[in-house]
Amino acid sequence: MRERILKVFHTLHPGGHAFDYQEKWAQDDAKYKLAAKARQIGITTTEAIKSFLDCLSWRESKKNPLPLVIVFVSPSMRQSSRLMQYIQRARTAYEKEFQESLTFKKEREDCLIFDNHCEIWSLPNNPRTIEGIDTSRGIIDECGNFAGREDQEIYESMMGSLGAKGGGLVIFGKPRGRRGLFWKLYDPYGEYAKQFSTYTFTWEVRAKVDERYRKTVEEQRVRMSSLAFDENYNCAFIDEGIVMFPWEVLDRQTRDILQWTDDSKRDPDALSYMGVDFGKKVSQTAVTIVSHGERTQVKYHRVTKAPFEEQLQWIGRLIDTFKPVKCYVDKTGLGVPLEEKLVAQFSTRVEGVQFSGQTKERLVLTTLNLLESGQLEIPDIQELKEQLHGIEKEVLESGKIRYTGKRSETDFMDDRAWSLFLACSHLGDQTFDFMIVDEPKHKPMSDFERWRRDIEDVD
Repeated sequence: MRERILKVFHTLHPGGHAFDYQEKWAQDDAKYKLAAKARQIGITTTEAIKSFLDCLSWRESKKNPLPLVIVFVSPSMRQSSRLMQYIQRARTAYEKEFQESLTFKKEREDCLIFDNHCEIWSLPNNPRTIEGIDTSRGIIDECGNFAGREDQEIYESMMGSLGAKGGGLVIFGKPRGRRGLFWKLYDPYGEYAKQFSTYTFTWEVRAKVDERYRKTVEEQRVRMSSLAFDENYNCAFIDEGIVMFPWEVLDRQTRDILQWTDDSKRDPDALSYMGVDFGKKVSQTAVTIVSHGERTQVKYHRVTKAPFEEQLQWIGRLIDTFKPVKCYVDKTGLGVPLEEKLVAQFSTRVEGVQFSGQTKERLVLTTLNLLESGQLEIPDIQELKEQLHGIEKEVLESGKIRYTGKRSETDFMDDRAWSLFLACSHLGDQTFDFMIVDEPKHKPMSDFERWRRDIEDVD
């Protein structure tokens, strides 16, 4: 990157200056580049700005007789549209800084064709749309987030489009387990080792130069499991063998499921089951409803931080509307008064489930069996899938097993997952007898005593 272009490159970055690691990435002209990156460190923005400037500054010469054609491919239409917005943002910044209005031969949501005939395309995950474009540089964004074999199909299609112009390939993204193409290419001991100019950008590269980013990530750290943090911010390709819900299973069972709303009408032929998890230390409640039939699908999933009475009314309306066969409520800690009021209102339709190590294991394994056997289909709700993937099985020094989505004092990063586990608790081939604490034989504890006991167990 020539010195004059490098100055413009810095100018177009947010704040008017690129970080050193962003400049290093942009300056690397290797034909094949690969980066595992932490979230929100600006590599996608950097690549968008670099591509915009490369196209804007291209001039025909003996060395470069053909206009540049740069093709970005993202895992979804939403992400490809957002990437084009990054490119348009670079254009706007350029026009503002240099008081110059740029014109283009063609300008669409998926492409930008410059007056010098250079092209930038931003496409979703369809290999067929790539095949008709002779590409100078292909860029696969968030490679780890492609589902199924999409990553391999995109890669092969992109490779086939590079030949005519002797093009190169850039791949980057957040790790998503030791699975799929991204891990195959990144694996330092794999068959593609040393075939790419490879980078690892952990969160610390930005934290060293951006105090606000550092503080935000450190705040998030205490609210995430160690595995989730390592994957999102330390560029760790987590061995799927140590997580309960591998991405391979979650992606395979993800479907485009039309979700019920609070105002949806009940399907009289549908058998539904409902799970409610009440946050232990943050008053966030998660509700999941599954429709059970020829296919079992998650049809409703929502969380709320509304005041307690509003939560109670909301859950009551859901029970009245969808009339689940059973509504299983986490009867632990602050969930005690919620469960008691719902039982008083709906009688045996609501059951409180006392969480214990044994109960949690049965809940987790039941849902896992349903997913692995193909019986349960889940919607593409990223927060739910992230929480499922974050459920860890930990063997304590006592020999007991603990299932948890976090190892901190907070308790709201797995509530979505546990609401699903509760909703699925009596489905599948296995039937488990939960400890239903409705008529205790001994003198009942007060709500405060139970809350204190449960919080101590969680800690």
